[in-house]
Amino acid sequence: MSFIDDGTGKGYKARVNEDNRLTTEAITIKRPAFLSELDESVYLVPTETFIDISNTAVENAIMYFKYNGDGHFHVVNIRTCGTGPQRWRLYKNVSSGTIIDNSATITPQNTNLESNKTLTSVSYKGADGNTFTDGTVMDNWINHGGHSIEEFDEALILGKGDSIGLTLEVTAAVTICARLYGIEDNGDVLI
Repeated sequence: MSFIDDGTGKGYKARVNEDNRLTTEAITIKRPAFLSELDESVYLVPTETFIDISNTAVENAIMYFKYNGDGHFHVVNIRTCGTGPQRWRLYKNVSSGTIIDNSATITPQNTNLESNKTLTSVSYKGADGNTFTDGTVMDNWINHGGHSIEEFDEALILGKGDSIGLTLEVTAAVTICARLYGIEDNGDVLI
């Protein structure tokens, strides 16, 4: 085994293996955790309360989120949960419906509890029978009771003015909740 001296006079050495490669160590931290501490730019957008849904005749609009910041909002994941079977749909470019007309505002929560930084967005919580009247379906999934986390790994990106909406179809009454988890990127942190 060979060693390379550090050159500072402190006596540290770097280990070189038989393939002439340096031996190194690394600590891995997930990007959301790193950015929450470094840039205070990670947010949860929860429905804030449980929602009772009994309307089986429509897709019930559960959450509306419109990003109005100057950068981009990267969706890490969407968590949905319920007490019985549910069919969820994710829409893009939603702009109208009773969920928007009713304006039951929800407040995005910064995951860094020491931060006063807020997210520039509009977020509404739906209710039994709320609807969207436009938008394009971009994903869907089924829960059989319990919860589901749909991973987007930050690849679902909203620019200024972009919106997404979450709907739910049920065959019997359920109690549900939903949460959007994402990172705001204003271009000031390159990672």
